[in-house]
Amino acid sequence: MSRTYGGYLFICKVCGEVHLLDAEKLHRVMYVPCIRNRCAVKKYKKSDFDYWHGLYYDVFDIIVKEEKKK
Repeated sequence: MSRTYGGYLFICKVCGEVHLLDAEKLHRVMYVPCIRNRCAVKKYKKSDFDYWHGLYYDVFDIIVKEEKKK
């Protein structure tokens, strides 16, 4: 079982802390929630993210998933 993990780091526009987006690829515009407040969804551009790869244990508590725009 692999303990490595990949995703995209970004600075949250809600709380100002670093979160990790669990996504295979980025879109031009994405809507992502804050890890502390899942109802606070902000709009991000592709340039707001930096690819990251490392140990799952380093990021398991800051992982978020993209919200689908309604």
